[in-house]
Amino acid sequence: MPAINAIVAKTASYTCAMNDAGTRFTNRGATGPVTFTLPAPATVSPGDRFTFSRTADFNVIVNGGIAAGILGLTGTGITMSAVTAGNYGTIVVESDGVVWQVIDSQGTWGLA
Repeated sequence: MPAINAIVAKTASYTCAMNDAGTRFTNRGATGPVTFTLPAPATVSPGDRFTFSRTADFNVIVNGGIAAGILGLTGTGITMSAVTAGNYGTIVVESDGVVWQVIDSQGTWGLA
């Protein structure tokens, strides 16, 4: 299990595991879009967080992992688009044991 607050770069789509909680994932080095799929919120402890940062000029998509997706969104996920070069940012999601909730974000994120 990565240390809490470990920073891990992914250059291809990745399904996050429950033992990845506390990790900050980036798309550093990616040559195309990267989709991160969250585990079902009931499989992690309430309060577990995942952080995602767009650090390369390609889309970062965060999929909620379940039909309910991320609280308050009409889709199952969120994306930071590569339409504008240099549009970098970070989003933090937290499980309440039932759904994922966005608890912090920087940059412009939209529905996936």
